[in-house]
Amino acid sequence: MGKVSNYINQNMAKFKQIYIRYAASIFCALVIAIVMIIDGQWKGFNPEKIIFVCSVWIAGNILVESLWKKTAEETRKNKKKWLSGYGVTCLIAIVFQIAADKFATGNVEKRDVTNLIFENILYFYIACTVLLAVYVLIRQQRLDMPHCIGRILFALLRAAGVYLVLNIAVILIVEIIDSLLFHMKVWRVETYIQLLLSALAYFPTCLLAVSDTSEDNAAFTKKFVSYVLLPCVWIAMFVIYLYVVKIFVKQEVPSNEIFSICASLFAIGMPIWMMASGFVEEKTSRYAKLISITKYIYAPFILLEIYSMSVRVIAYGLTEQRYAAWMFILLQIIYILWEKIYARYARLAGRKKTYNNQVDTGDTGTEHANEINQMKTQINWHYENLILFLVGFLFVGLLFPFGNAQYLSYQSQKNRFVKNQTSDKKVAAEAYDYLRGNAYGRRYIKTNLTEAEQDELHSMMYGGDTHDSEQWESVYFYADPIEEKGIIIDGYAKIYTMTAHWNEESTIENYENKTITVGDSEYKNVDFTSCISYYKNLEYKRENQEINEKDIVYEIQISDTEKLIITYISFEIDEKQDKINRMFMKGYMLTK
Repeated sequence: MGKVSNYINQNMAKFKQIYIRYAASIFCALVIAIVMIIDGQWKGFNPEKIIFVCSVWIAGNILVESLWKKTAEETRKNKKKWLSGYGVTCLIAIVFQIAADKFATGNVEKRDVTNLIFENILYFYIACTVLLAVYVLIRQQRLDMPHCIGRILFALLRAAGVYLVLNIAVILIVEIIDSLLFHMKVWRVETYIQLLLSALAYFPTCLLAVSDTSEDNAAFTKKFVSYVLLPCVWIAMFVIYLYVVKIFVKQEVPSNEIFSICASLFAIGMPIWMMASGFVEEKTSRYAKLISITKYIYAPFILLEIYSMSVRVIAYGLTEQRYAAWMFILLQIIYILWEKIYARYARLAGRKKTYNNQVDTGDTGTEHANEINQMKTQINWHYENLILFLVGFLFVGLLFPFGNAQYLSYQSQKNRFVKNQTSDKKVAAEAYDYLRGNAYGRRYIKTNLTEAEQDELHSMMYGGDTHDSEQWESVYFYADPIEEKGIIIDGYAKIYTMTAHWNEESTIENYENKTITVGDSEYKNVDFTSCISYYKNLEYKRENQEINEKDIVYEIQISDTEKLIITYISFEIDEKQDKINRMFMKGYMLTK
């Protein structure tokens, strides 16, 4: 009983320290949860701006609190720094919100280069602050990365497990109260409690997992990683090597999927072999040596990835996804070189220590050997510095002028389009289709192609279908979740999900008597014409002023006891506003 009490007291003390250290971050998470709870309860309340500001502010606060609030002494000593940091990160969040009101747009196809640059700056700021916070926290652990990453990953898994158990317990308790004591809106109460648990329990637990790695992993965890997961990685590598042999024997072209297979293997396998290198106890054993060369066994697969991506880029041009793939390949190469350089450094350091302290007496020699072994185990390979490379890659990919993913992809596809505009119309049409979805590309199309040329290219791309951007307008709306957007469900006992789609081109009048299936029930003669008119007008409204997510939800009264709620809709409407194509919708059917 005493051990259990001590364990609880220790963890409560850690939680107290986390709440003190990350007070502003947890406060922001709590504000987001509360705003999401009261959204829909107060008419005229617009939560989006508050959630946006708090979400951006959290990222900055985590970095500030990681830098200057490690201990109580440092918190007092650096009070001016972290208070100033709070002010600066809050101001940055407000500036982003003001800029979002001016530049952001919900329709991807209407975003111009200015919108793109703003969004990329926002994404880089959030990713950069979070990654730098993780970097700072790992540097503070006084552990090498193989030990640290294992403790962090399994602590995060435990946090997710605890959150899941708490959610199950909450659901059971609420269901029992609803059944035995008094009826309530069960789904709403459960959602509110889950939001609060996320802000007050799960989020702080994740912060604790990254900021405090003093608790070592259990022996079972270490053996499971070293003797179960790692052999699975080796088996996967063996299969890929067999595939390479097959390629050379049959002289086949490598499959297009080889990049995704190898990249996934690295993303999963690298943390596993790093953890295994820290978990294995006998550092001089053959098994430990096998673990240490696993990364080099993987290294030839990078050549397969390079070949796969080269073939795709040569054939189809560069895109943002292929740009990201090249960045990931470069990161793998840097990691392998990092391992090789530090391994050589470790060997040289050990030899130098041995040479400078060579002695004749046996006792002193034994003591010196222990000192060398201790020095080797204390060598920090500084894997966390790879995070700085990742931050650099994000900067290049998102913000670097004329070298970011969007711009280089645009240049590649534009060159592909110009090269094949007269010689191979089909390839030119494919490049044109990409350029339509790229901010730089849309600007190029607008200034360099006539409407007739656009119609011809679009017709070739879609097999003669003339649903081009001028003749057909895309309408798309999505609201989520149902309980957070002011949907009135009072008096309705059951909720069923609804999905419906019609791919054929049809007049709007044909949507007066549509049939939909919800669960086991079929509903005939449902009139969607007023729904189409509503969203068509809402699209026009969105282009001219801001709308909130409550406006997106549309209700259709099916009968006195049934109501259809539409939360997602996508369709194309022609220029004359009398034909619909590719209608798709999701929502909920409420029944009394």
